[in-house]
Order: sequence, then structure tokens, then C-alpha cells
Amino acid sequence: MANVFRFSIVTPEGVAADGEAELVEATSSVGRLGLMAGHQPIVADCPSGKVRVFANGKWTSYDCDAGILVMDGKQARFITAFAGSVGSVG
Repeated sequence: MANVFRFSIVTPEGVAADGEAELVEATSSVGRLGLMAGHQPIVADCPSGKVRVFANGKWTSYDCDAGILVMDGKQARFITAFAGSVGSVG
């Protein structure tokens, strides 16, 4: 089993996504980020765009407003005003 970590997307409406991830991809103000379990702690501001999550052999994409991505090495959270799932690709 791959190394996984907890990932969530949180909006004012509530939790838009929550679960385990093997890889999370997002664009920050300084470029693309790829987060895996054990990643160094990071706080990144992210423009509007897609956040992609790889878990259980498939990718799930979310359209998100600008937000903040926080990773502490064990879990990551994307905090934004809006997030909507655009589907999975396996």
C-alpha cells in the first residue's frame, strides 16, 4: 500500500472533500506543487484553478477559488471560498 496522508478541502459551506490521498497537485503563486506523505511543512497561496487528488488508483479534480494550501507533513488542507468536484479518472 502506498503512503497516504489525510487531505481535505474546506469552504465556508463546509467540507467539500475529506479523505486519504497519495498525491495532491495544485498551482501556487510560485508554480505547481505536488504533495506526498511526509512532505515538508508548507503554506502556499493558490490562485483559482484545479486541485487534483490521487487516491485508490484514480484522480479526482476539484475546481476551486483562490485559497490557502497548508501541509504539516501528516495532513494537508486547502481552504477556499468555493470548491466543486469535476469528476474522477481511473
